[in-house]
Amino acid sequence: MIVDGKSIAEHIAARLRKEHTDKFLAVFSVGDDAASKSFIHQKEKVARELGIDFRRYNFSENATTSDQLRKKIQDIVGEDACGGALVQLPLPCAYDTQYILDSIPKEKDVDVLSTNARADFRDGMSFIIPPPAGVVFEITRHLPMKEKIVAVVGTGRLIGTPVSLWLKEKCKKLIILKKGDDFEVLRHVDIVILGTGIPKLIRPDMVKKDAYIIDFGYGKEDGELCGDFDAESLPEESSISYTPTPGGTGPILVMKLMENFFVTSSQEKN
Repeated sequence: MIVDGKSIAEHIAARLRKEHTDKFLAVFSVGDDAASKSFIHQKEKVARELGIDFRRYNFSENATTSDQLRKKIQDIVGEDACGGALVQLPLPCAYDTQYILDSIPKEKDVDVLSTNARADFRDGMSFIIPPPAGVVFEITRHLPMKEKIVAVVGTGRLIGTPVSLWLKEKCKKLIILKKGDDFEVLRHVDIVILGTGIPKLIRPDMVKKDAYIIDFGYGKEDGELCGDFDAESLPEESSISYTPTPGGTGPILVMKLMENFFVTSSQEKN
């Protein structure tokens, strides 16, 4: 069964259309990476549809140092009119990524990637959750999670780490796997969350017959977009449920980001 991410995202959008803020959302990027441009375009499109003042700030890779970029971000995010901000990743390798992410104060960090924002989230003190964790919540909200064994494959800062932190104590058992680990355990896992970025890493015969796959993977094979899960190998009568790529976790992720922005904007007013 295909999990329709677009439908879930539309339900969230219907709720967010009732929200309003005069604040702007600042999105920072460096260089001309095609994938980053595409992701930013998707975010801008959704923001505009929700009536959000979306402002993109792109900096030249060859004309800005880490210190200069950090100062420019701090100046813009420090404006009262800014209700939230994010840095589009990945940054060029010449930049200190965490140093740049930390230029956004936790109260305006809609991605929850700065050191202080992550610490608050880890300690249960954050008023928002990382968008990927929000995606897992939306997809599994009607499942009996306390009865489920869950595996997170991938330990990156964007997907694996925040999702794993959020899942603690929310499921029967949590298993965290790195790219090179033995995946045999997946045959006994109810929900598999993928975030390695390795196309078709996990085949249907590697998981339970009725597994639930939440795939954040995003890559290309033979010029075609695909996720970490090899959905093309699914038998016609398969009982596996999965999010497709594209059209699965992506639309929900963008919507949860916008939801966070409305919350941070509201916090700023208080």
